[in-house]
Amino acid sequence: MDLTITGTGHGPNQPGGGDATIPSRRPHKPDASTRKHTSLQRLFDHRPPYSFQTPPPPPTILISTSSPSRGSPEMTSRMPELRASLRMLSGSPFKSSRRTQSSEGSLLDQQRLSFSFVFCPSHSTSHGLFSGDSPMKTGKTDRSDRADGGANEKKSEALVTGLEPLKVRDLSKFLTSDPEGASKLMELMVQGMKPAQAVIWNTFKELEELQLVNLHRDFPNRHFLIGPFHKYFPALSTSLLTRDENCISWLDKQAPKSVLYVSFGSLAGVEESQFLEIAWGLANSKQPFLWVVRPGSVKGSEWLEPLPDGFLEIIAEGRGYIVKWAPQRKILAHRSIGGFWTHNGWNSTLESVCEGVPMICSPSFGDQLPNARNVSDVWKIGVELWNGFERGEIESVIKRVMVDEDGLEMKDRIMNLKEKANLCLKKGGSSYSSLEDLVKFILSC
Repeated sequence: MDLTITGTGHGPNQPGGGDATIPSRRPHKPDASTRKHTSLQRLFDHRPPYSFQTPPPPPTILISTSSPSRGSPEMTSRMPELRASLRMLSGSPFKSSRRTQSSEGSLLDQQRLSFSFVFCPSHSTSHGLFSGDSPMKTGKTDRSDRADGGANEKKSEALVTGLEPLKVRDLSKFLTSDPEGASKLMELMVQGMKPAQAVIWNTFKELEELQLVNLHRDFPNRHFLIGPFHKYFPALSTSLLTRDENCISWLDKQAPKSVLYVSFGSLAGVEESQFLEIAWGLANSKQPFLWVVRPGSVKGSEWLEPLPDGFLEIIAEGRGYIVKWAPQRKILAHRSIGGFWTHNGWNSTLESVCEGVPMICSPSFGDQLPNARNVSDVWKIGVELWNGFERGEIESVIKRVMVDEDGLEMKDRIMNLKEKANLCLKKGGSSYSSLEDLVKFILSC
């Protein structure tokens, strides 16, 4: 049996992605430090022919709270690189399909991949966006429903039937300069899961019990919820940016649960005006903060040039710390961290859950939207910024999460989930048992 795994490029700060191309090869047997589960050892000992290939990293995508993203041309330009990566998969069940079409079309229109197993590193709710008869698949989303203010404000807060817990106002963030093409691509990706023998999920049962019913309805496969993956192995850095470990020494000097960690991941960028609002919101909150600002993530700037006058004095006083990149898992586990302002990529969300850190949510695109909605409205372990980046709201939300009574209740709820995440990986736990079942299933094929 061939088991082919294609990375999905979640970004260099997340275990599921990276910037390096990994040649096709058989894996080495894991050493003692990584053998946290006997099922993993058994699977590697049988040494099936794995092939690993990481797609090229997508371009930086500017966060937009009012207009469709203009990221599609850049994304289209990366398709040749992605195809080249796919061709390098040695021994994979790869089939070429020559389809005569008038347009470039999606990757799956021209070159088909068939998998016996599908690995899904994201939240299960996100895969319902383009399954069944959801509005995102059928295109039945009314732009007028997304307008802010007036009579439409109430409608914008309504749940979207078939996409719960998403609200109408969330849907505009799925738009690109080519919404029809993006929708078709996502639909093909999700529908491509259905013929698979099994789907492997980076999540755990106790976190998604409400979603499991819909999951089995839309995807009649075998499902193995064996996450959180990052708890199995030590953190590995695949980023081209150097992680600033000195920030840990700064965190050591801060009071317990007092620091807000701010990072929007490896893809999203911001306009200069948004950057300034973030800076003033952090300064006015009076809370200590550790802020990751990737070089080039602020449009038109190399790094920190747009910072307002006087802001660096705040840093000099010790109330803030800015880095280009950071050891995120180590930071979230630090005793001084009391909150995480995040883009809500799934790995970041899951890492925050596993360390019991409440979140401030600023989702930008893709699965970040349902992730953030679950954090704020379902699990109630965080707050979403309503107006995008506005200094007054930022200050208010930071205080709410870090200081107010609401924040204490969020901490209690997320600490409960943290305990469940730890228990699910122990013998008899849900993920432990699911991994045992997965190994038996693979070995029986």
